[in-house]
Amino acid sequence: TYNGMVPGPQMFVEIGDQVEVEVINELPMATDLHIHGINVPNTMDGVGPLTQDLIEPGESFTYEFETDEVSVAMYHAHHHAQLTVPNGLLGVFSVGDLPLPARRSRWCSTTPG
Repeated sequence: TYNGMVPGPQMFVEIGDQVEVEVINELPMATDLHIHGINVPNTMDGVGPLTQDLIEPGESFTYEFETDEVSVAMYHAHHHAQLTVPNGLLGVFSVGDLPLPARRSRWCSTTPG
């Protein structure tokens, strides 16, 4: 898990924040951290071994980037995701204040008339 919880902790930051996320790998296999929905440099994209070296067991890696737009995003382990994500290596990442759309109700009928 991330920080001992499933899903991992929800991260809240503001536009223009300098973000650092340290991943300390205590797994028995290599890992990484991939973020969907936030613009990050390619070297911080977390797709090991393509955009970064994998974080080997016992090692750590710090992801560093600046947020540049409002976003509701997610993060997850990319390497061996078929094992790690269902077991809890995922979470929500929010940037800024994204207003929710106005609530609307829609009545639908399945019968003619």
